[in-house]
Amino acid sequence: MKRGNAVLLLLLLIGIMPLFAQQKKDSIQHPRTDSLKVYHYHIAAIDTDMVASLKRYPADTMLTGFQRSDPALESSPFYASLGNIGLATRAMTFGSRISTSADFGMHAFDAYRFTNENINYYSSVAPFTEMFYSTGSRKEQVFHVLHSHTIKKQLVIGAKYRIVNSLGIAEFRQKSDISNIVATAHFNTKNRRYGFIGNYIHNRFKIQENGGITNDSIYKRVQQGTADSSYTYYLKNAQTYIRETSAFLEQYVNLCPTDTSKATDSIGPKFRMNIGRISHSIYYLKQVNTFTDAEPNTGYFPAIAGDTTYASDSVRFIMLENRVLWTNPEMTLQHQARKLRLYAGFTYRYTEVRQKSGPSFLNQYIPSAGFTLNIDSLFFVSASGEYIAGNYGNGNYIGRASLAFRPGSKDHDAGIIALKGSYSSLQPAWCTTSFSSKYFNWSHDYLPQQSINGSLEYRYKNLVAAVDVYSINNYVLFLNDALPFQKAGIIINVYAARVNKQFTFGKFAVHNNFILQYTPNNHSVHVPLFVGQQSWYFTQPMFKKALLAQLALDLFYNTPYYSDAWMPATQQFFLQDNTKTGNYLYADVALNFKIKRARLFLKLSHFDNGLMGYDYFSVPHYPMQNRAFKFGVSWLFFD
Repeated sequence: MKRGNAVLLLLLLIGIMPLFAQQKKDSIQHPRTDSLKVYHYHIAAIDTDMVASLKRYPADTMLTGFQRSDPALESSPFYASLGNIGLATRAMTFGSRISTSADFGMHAFDAYRFTNENINYYSSVAPFTEMFYSTGSRKEQVFHVLHSHTIKKQLVIGAKYRIVNSLGIAEFRQKSDISNIVATAHFNTKNRRYGFIGNYIHNRFKIQENGGITNDSIYKRVQQGTADSSYTYYLKNAQTYIRETSAFLEQYVNLCPTDTSKATDSIGPKFRMNIGRISHSIYYLKQVNTFTDAEPNTGYFPAIAGDTTYASDSVRFIMLENRVLWTNPEMTLQHQARKLRLYAGFTYRYTEVRQKSGPSFLNQYIPSAGFTLNIDSLFFVSASGEYIAGNYGNGNYIGRASLAFRPGSKDHDAGIIALKGSYSSLQPAWCTTSFSSKYFNWSHDYLPQQSINGSLEYRYKNLVAAVDVYSINNYVLFLNDALPFQKAGIIINVYAARVNKQFTFGKFAVHNNFILQYTPNNHSVHVPLFVGQQSWYFTQPMFKKALLAQLALDLFYNTPYYSDAWMPATQQFFLQDNTKTGNYLYADVALNFKIKRARLFLKLSHFDNGLMGYDYFSVPHYPMQNRAFKFGVSWLFFD
């Protein structure tokens, strides 16, 4: 049996073993439960009724999963990287970006950015501070400090500072140096007539670019001990530098008092019509992307006759967005959940792009509307749409719809079945149509990409099972020459099936996350047929439950495929058909501990290094990290 098939069979077998085990409620009790609670929510979880119906979640003080300190894992466990924490990443799973924003198209470092969508807003009875620090070989360091303070139960302010810094393999020039800062605030008056939520974000990236090693086979022989360390890399003095600043503020005003007065006259209750709520948001974003190379490699970049001078390319991206939104109240005058919610809004977006070819000034005017229908909390229907007018993306649009229902009853939970779909016609990312630098210059008038996306999902307790379908016409991709190309009139289809299931039996737990993907047009989209991540946990209270100890085993595997290559001068991954990556099992083992509000882990990452060979590449010519010991600690302080 081939090694890849054996590993895939092993993962599937150990994934279904718990199905035949007798499942019991988790007998592990939280040691000395802390009475102080901390909650957080994301901006995307805020209902159109703003603060009235915030979807709050307890802050993450769990021990399970604590050993995964790489911030990129917060967005997805399935990503390919350049071999060191903080470097460019690319998802191994397919997903189309659906947004009316004038997207510039540089997203390789998104996993390490603070954004308006992924930051947390916190609330707690008492002020609190959380500190986290992890370190590993090659001077890898991740540090963050978080503080949140509630003022008179109405105003909550917070701040978070994070650094990610690692030398990586020094002889490869793959150092990463990242800092992220965010300040947040949210407020509402006692009668909830007025409120606001806002943030300020600053991200800075300083990344060494090496272009990959020149010979993968020599590197593998060096690791095997059958060759000397004579391997080298392409770029000797190249660097990516990114600076990004953003600010967001959303305010709301209830047009009628939230107190549904019960005042009556001699005839009966007075008629009171609540005409809803108006909110206004303003969002500002400035991003500067710079690539420099003091020793250009004319064999690596497209040749420029007689030119070996210093390369320094910069792109400046500025966006200012204003949005006004009206929605009817979430609650009726009888304090009951409203069955039909309506909203309508209008957005004006100004975008400015500056590069060597000159500036571009884009204006977009975007009306939007939607509704949500809730029938007895058993049946949900929603639909929304956006239309673009202006000098960029004029005539583009997005339509979304979803249907969800509970097959059980109010008294019997049988899970939720959801059907979601979207249809869009949107301009490709700006960098695919216009880009100007020393080595790469293009200008294209591409047709809008037309996408039909759909998913059927079932959720029940710790199970999520779904089927996703993507169908894209006029798909734009980067070919093996690292240049963009539109497959006009050709439909690209991608199908995926995913399962996420957690099992608990006694002191053992198994977390499974498996995805199957099929691409009939595999010459246009390269993704692995199978990606799987599995974690095994054994948890044991000790010392009269004063200490909670946990042994954790993390496994990751993907089938071989032609993974996309990396071009640092454009910050883009592009197709290649020469080198396959994957078919390698990555395994980490860790010990996690929790004492009151303190957590710590001791971890040996990639402990199976060399046991399955040395094909540990997830991006061509960029080897992954070798075996490494890591340590991390987190502490939560109140007052």
